[in-house]
Amino acid sequence: VVVLLAGCLSPERAVLDADDAAYDIIAEKQQAAIGREEAFTIDELEDRLRRKLMIDQQLPAAGEASLGRNFLSPVPKQPGGVSDEEAIPDDVPLVRPRDFEITGLGVPTLATDLALFDIGNTPEGTKAVLRPSPPPTSRPAPEPVILSLVEALQVGARNNREYQANKEAVYIAALNLDVQRDEFELQFGGVIDVDAAADFDGQDRAGVVVSPELNVTKAFKTGASMSTRIGIDLAKLLTGTRPESLGVFADVSITVPLLSGAGVEVVTEPLQQAERSAVYAIWDFERFKREFAVDTTTRFYDVLVARDQIANAATTLQRLEESLDRSMALFDEGRLPGIQLDRVRSNQLRAESRLILAQQRYETALDSFKVFLGLPTDALVELDDAALTDLQGLADDVLGGLDVGERGPEIEQLIEPEQSAGGATRPETLPAPTTTPVEVRGYALSQRTDAERSLIRLALQRRLDLAIVYGRVVDAQRATVVAADGLEGVLDFVADGSYGGRRGAFSGGSDDATIRFGDGSYGLGLRLDLPIERTAERNRYRRSIIDLERAVRSAQQVEDGVKADVLRRLRALRTAGDDLRIQFESIRVADRRVEAATLLVELGRGNTFDITDALDDLTEAEDDFTQSLVDYRLAELELQRDTGVLSVGPDGLYEEVDLSGIY
Repeated sequence: VVVLLAGCLSPERAVLDADDAAYDIIAEKQQAAIGREEAFTIDELEDRLRRKLMIDQQLPAAGEASLGRNFLSPVPKQPGGVSDEEAIPDDVPLVRPRDFEITGLGVPTLATDLALFDIGNTPEGTKAVLRPSPPPTSRPAPEPVILSLVEALQVGARNNREYQANKEAVYIAALNLDVQRDEFELQFGGVIDVDAAADFDGQDRAGVVVSPELNVTKAFKTGASMSTRIGIDLAKLLTGTRPESLGVFADVSITVPLLSGAGVEVVTEPLQQAERSAVYAIWDFERFKREFAVDTTTRFYDVLVARDQIANAATTLQRLEESLDRSMALFDEGRLPGIQLDRVRSNQLRAESRLILAQQRYETALDSFKVFLGLPTDALVELDDAALTDLQGLADDVLGGLDVGERGPEIEQLIEPEQSAGGATRPETLPAPTTTPVEVRGYALSQRTDAERSLIRLALQRRLDLAIVYGRVVDAQRATVVAADGLEGVLDFVADGSYGGRRGAFSGGSDDATIRFGDGSYGLGLRLDLPIERTAERNRYRRSIIDLERAVRSAQQVEDGVKADVLRRLRALRTAGDDLRIQFESIRVADRRVEAATLLVELGRGNTFDITDALDDLTEAEDDFTQSLVDYRLAELELQRDTGVLSVGPDGLYEEVDLSGIY
């Protein structure tokens, strides 16, 4: 009983022991892989925003799993610690199968508590009726949660499902390494056999023997293995005088491979691969964190750009409504044809439609972003547009400190002298455009710039995905060593010894046995397995050579992809900077056109077509300027990510490295 209880491991203790082993390995491999230790856990944090939003905003849930594992109802024989069986808060309305009753249609109703379909028949000639159940009592509408860019990165690191899956991949790699390391530790085992026997062939004997034994095995990294055991037999006859007998036994055996299966490189290959796979998993996770941080930032700005487009569309609609009011006044005075008035009205209606579509795009983008972060889609969440406002400083740096409000030439200079209210003379020439001509950047390989060469070398040094594929080339090389070892014959040196004696169920009358090493039996020998049939081993070795070739090609492909990433991101950064200057000038030109066209119409010498066209161009230029500004910012982050210098902490926040001195 003592041995039995000592060998049992409770589910809760198993989780704690596995966590201790895995987290120790992860900390060790973090030092080897990234040169530092970071906080790491796969446990669900109690303050997850998703659960808080579900409770605070009374969001409906399809079932208990919506709130997390700890809220699941137990299943029969569920181990302890699988779920905490927490009660669903009353503020969270669970959707029940009968919340909506549909009659007259053969519509399946999903019963979430039974996971079954209740399919009804459709009575002929009946009409479907939907009878919703009374809605749950709700509290006053909560205020929306406002997320900044920093908070969105932190929320994503805690709630995003793919982020959690990548953390779990690191944890599983650590558990696999723990198993491989344990293979070379002392392995203890215990067995208790209880046998009863009866013989009614003339002697009518019956007996029982209880045989507890303890065994210890040890595998060495050279390929040698040792096994030893010690035990006792407690034999008792159940008939006659019922004598008892005690047997004590022990034995030991040692096996040393001399050909196939010998050598540290071959024997420890699974352990070496597990050690390297743990490092690869951490590198993969680091790479994922960088991609996730940039992806989160991109999606965050996409939502803000969509909201900014709503503001631009609303401003355009307001301007067109003002233009319509002015046009109607001019029409009433007989100074504007009706066809031009209808043109303004048509553009005003189109602007209203564009505003509605812009609102729809914004709401769709926001819902998609909430799902990406792992938050309920119906939660009241908004994004802080301060991140977009903060990019104005970046625009000033790219544009050389120019002010978007600068208009350039006076409006009067764009009007014919006889049309000008002040009678100003038209200058002989208009000022030259202030934009810098777009430079065509097409480089042959022999004409790579120093910036491109430097960034490529930096990426080849820093990219973790490249380090992984080059590591797998070495893994494939080691696999050829193991496969070649299988071509050899098997020659093992075997030594064994045994002591004492065993007792059976009918040995109750025998003398007790004792262990005397001088009375033991010993043996030495060689076991040879001739390499006559090696078809499988031959094919396995040939396949290992092919796998090595594949690994080399994969490394070459990833390396070429890294170079392409760097060149593509650098081009995108340059293009975004050029496009930002173009859109800046487009805003100034369109703004002047709106004012000039409006003034011409007020003077009775213009056309409303010019106003509406100029307003359309101004809205488009404002949208494009915001998008170009965001594109430039994201291009900076993507260049840092693809050169491998962007660092992301366990909280999801990133630290940047200024590469402007290179490009």
